[in-house]
Amino acid sequence: SARPRKCYLALSRCCFHSESTGVHAVTSVLYWDKETRSDVDLNKSGVEVYAESPHTSCTMAAGAFDDEPIFGFLIDLRSHAPQYPEPLWERICAHVSAGLPVVAHNAPFELAIWSMLNRRSNYWPRLKV
Repeated sequence: SARPRKCYLALSRCCFHSESTGVHAVTSVLYWDKETRSDVDLNKSGVEVYAESPHTSCTMAAGAFDDEPIFGFLIDLRSHAPQYPEPLWERICAHVSAGLPVVAHNAPFELAIWSMLNRRSNYWPRLKV
């Protein structure tokens, strides 16, 4: 199959167009946001230093698939394990593991925090960037 070359985000869907075949495919999108806390000043330290600090914790996450209802859950501060309904977490992991689109308002920050959670626990799948 041809590798997608362009991505157009519209109507809560990501539409891939392959220039070589002219084929269009619609893929599910996960919209994602996390809340964190730390004694590190994000504005002074920058995203990478903030995310790498042992004093930085992710406290909760929220998101939605396409135009479905928004979901949210807490994250255990010691184990970094998401406190979630199992079917929802399995769906999130399957989406991310498949390399499907994840949309975030402040993508560099979200990626740094997701990567931090991935390194600190075995609960978080690796994002494919």
